Amino acid sequence: MTMGTATLGPDYSRTQEPRWLQKDRAGVWISDEHGKKYLSMFCAGGTFNLGFNALDVRSAVLSLIEQHDAGMWPLPSERRDEAESQFASILPQPLTRTYFVASAAEAFEVACKFAKRITGRQTLVSATGGYHGHVGFSLAMDDDALPPYTYAPLAGGVRKSVYGSIESLSGLVDDNTAAVCLEAIQIPGGVVSPPEDYLAKVRRLCDERGALLILDEVQGGLCRTGKLWAFAHYDIVPDFLVTGKGITGGYFPCGALSYRGEYGSAFSTPKLVHTTSYAGNEIGSRLAGILAQRYSDPALCIHVNAVGARLSGGLKNLLPAYSDILEPILRGRGLIYAIEAKNPLLREKILAAALQSGIFLRGSSMNHCAIHFQPPLIITHEEVDEALDRFERALALVTKT
Repeated sequence: MTMGTATLGPDYSRTQEPRWLQKDRAGVWISDEHGKKYLSMFCAGGTFNLGFNALDVRSAVLSLIEQHDAGMWPLPSERRDEAESQFASILPQPLTRTYFVASAAEAFEVACKFAKRITGRQTLVSATGGYHGHVGFSLAMDDDALPPYTYAPLAGGVRKSVYGSIESLSGLVDDNTAAVCLEAIQIPGGVVSPPEDYLAKVRRLCDERGALLILDEVQGGLCRTGKLWAFAHYDIVPDFLVTGKGITGGYFPCGALSYRGEYGSAFSTPKLVHTTSYAGNEIGSRLAGILAQRYSDPALCIHVNAVGARLSGGLKNLLPAYSDILEPILRGRGLIYAIEAKNPLLREKILAAALQSGIFLRGSSMNHCAIHFQPPLIITHEEVDEALDRFERALALVTKT
């Protein structure tokens, strides 16, 4: 099958050049139609945190499918209750309840609507450089979207503060603000962390002004930054936690909104704040509950920090050697890092040379110089070394052209 006949639908590869057709996937490796193997330092934003085609995840989802279908969302379900209880094992108090939907973007939409219901307020405040999905409220907040007029009119009542500036945020949060919507670390925006005291100040500001705090941990959570949740680095807990992608290991679409138990009755009174055909589906939610045990194992974060230190150390050593094409910039923690090319054209050359050298990398969609390193969390020390070797070969190719 050639690239031109690989799909009858849209081209999901966006602007990735050169184009190539994925075939087999396992662990941190992807093979193309010719059998060439690429070490992937991209795992679809954390969807494949536990590796491509993880056999234990596959066994779990097949077992669930053999037992039952997705279930009827309007009716109570013991299986769904069990899944929610299992998922609660990875949540900090007082987040005890979870509503499962079909995607993280949908979970974020539910959070925004739920915040408006609880507070009776009308506006939402997000931040520059943020990304929460491409639907509804999230589209109105994203810097990743096409120019606003492309899909105008967007959802109203959204204000945007400067990420990391408590002064900017304070000027926008008032007595009509339902929620502040942020990422603890802006991974799609170029792996940008806020000042160390920023989120603690945001938490206090929300409490003082009666606004809720929604944190999007879709990419930053589930051990990616070396702690179970990225916000744990800042010693705070949000009112709403949005996650998805890796909660089902790349085998089943699922998003989750976790929230304070005290808000439980407001979710369904006077009517459900959100309904959808696959709400609380018994396959996705139960798989998320099962995999919560993997993420709650302290050994995973220990491993992430160890291999992450090896990766960041290797990248740091490469920067001065290729200062003609790379900026002296390395951002990140755990197993998520970004470096920057001198300009967008050089970034595209580096990404193409990386493929030629057998390593698959992606760039930030908002920072057009940033190159991300976001491998599956199960990558080994030896595979990190191999990735660094292949990346250095790619850099050498670019400097020769």
